[in-house]
Amino acid sequence: MISLAALAIIASCIFFGFNQINTHATVNRLYSEAQAVAEGQIDAILTKGPFDPTKTPPRIPTELALGTTTKTGVLVYVDPVTNETVVTGEMITTITDAGLTQTINGKTVDLNVRKARVEVRYAYRSKQKDPTTGLPVPNYSVVMNTLRTADQ
Repeated sequence: MISLAALAIIASCIFFGFNQINTHATVNRLYSEAQAVAEGQIDAILTKGPFDPTKTPPRIPTELALGTTTKTGVLVYVDPVTNETVVTGEMITTITDAGLTQTINGKTVDLNVRKARVEVRYAYRSKQKDPTTGLPVPNYSVVMNTLRTADQ
């Protein structure tokens, strides 16, 4: 009887351990997926062109327009077997002017550098609910930053 009880305790500890390992693997997988979403937005910011704010009219792609944009319903993880959307989130992109200038021969020139901050927020095992939407409150986020200068 004692050996059976000891075996049951060992089995339950092993089950608990495997459950914890699976949870950590899922959290890391979701973080990697959210990071890929943020990288995609950063790539769009760095490659979209032409970006020449000195032209008349200024040539500024929508990805580099100053301000904050929020995109909801961003796919963070889709189950590859069932094609079911498992985790969605929101992506907040903030573009600001870095305000960098350079003085050459007594003349100050704006360097037209944009700072970009991309944040992907998502919920996994979130117990809190948003009272207005009823959706889980995001409890994880990935933040990436970059700089982009004009194409001149």
